[in-house]
Amino acid sequence: MLDLINSKLNYITAPVVNKYINKLHRYSFFNVVKGVCEMLTKEYFKKFEFAKEDKIVFVSHNDLDGAGPIIVADQFFKNYRYHTVGNRAVDSTVKYVLYSDTYKDYDYIFITDCSVSEEVAKIIDKENAESTRKIFLFDHHESACYLNKYSWANVTVKDENGEFICGTKLFFQYIVDVMDLDCSALTDLTQVVETINDWDTWKWFKTNNLEAKALSDLFNKTGIEYFIQKFRNSFEIINDVDRSLLAAFERKYLCLIEPKIMESARIMVLDVGVDSPVIRKVKCVQVTEPISDLAEVLYEDEIDTILFFFQDAVSIRTRDEDVHAGFFARKMAGANGNGGGHKGAGGFGINKSNYWLLQKYLELRFNE
Repeated sequence: MLDLINSKLNYITAPVVNKYINKLHRYSFFNVVKGVCEMLTKEYFKKFEFAKEDKIVFVSHNDLDGAGPIIVADQFFKNYRYHTVGNRAVDSTVKYVLYSDTYKDYDYIFITDCSVSEEVAKIIDKENAESTRKIFLFDHHESACYLNKYSWANVTVKDENGEFICGTKLFFQYIVDVMDLDCSALTDLTQVVETINDWDTWKWFKTNNLEAKALSDLFNKTGIEYFIQKFRNSFEIINDVDRSLLAAFERKYLCLIEPKIMESARIMVLDVGVDSPVIRKVKCVQVTEPISDLAEVLYEDEIDTILFFFQDAVSIRTRDEDVHAGFFARKMAGANGNGGGHKGAGGFGINKSNYWLLQKYLELRFNE
């Protein structure tokens, strides 16, 4: 424990340490140590002053949350580059950036929404100690919390209010603390960041924030370059051009995969009620990504509820007045599961309490 604190004390004065220890005196020793380490990390990060002209390179995850820090950086920095990668390629990409001549004169390296191995962490620690170029890591995955023993790592799973937080929001909060940005732009950018946060932490599922869902769908279809330009021009979350693109992609997707989906369709008789039994014929299909218009194609006479089976989740669409998709999803998720939605649409993760449903569908599909 003391080694953990000492690793963060090379640049922090005694008054700062005492200030934080006094704040935490009512808590257990372990939590005091943990809290002090977190606060000292914040102090370490705050000592760096960034300028718009600084040369920055990102190694970030290749999803919407990984794109978010780069979208934020586009508002703050003039000279930045990025590599977006899958989790398996993080270590090799970080090593490439560290050792490549391309980035030897860069000022900062940001690793966002992903983590590194202990081996690479030690390399980063050595680089930070010996070089004027500095490396920072911002991540929100619990599996990466061990990196918090390093001063340059900020792994935070939940915010001060106990709410889950995404990598984009972590990076954004840090940059806002150390740099100036026009207030009007900051307000608009905050909304973009919060939308990404809603998506990545699944808050959108509980609040029915369909804009967050649409933003993720759009990113998956268009990629990061489109997003950088999109938010450089306007902070509108989903504009008319985006809607047209999503509709076009959806129509193309339907044309390409609709025959396969139709082939996967099977009918089950299920109790889709919550407080009292509601027995209905339900159509079940296997898909790889959600398509909002697909339910309209699949509905039939006397079949007004569709279950879309993904790899690890089930999405529900219904036009049945006696069925509430969100309540049914919550029931199917079980006490410890993740499920919910609204009247016409819902979803739940596949777990031990509802695995029987997937088994039943697969038996119907492959044992006929």
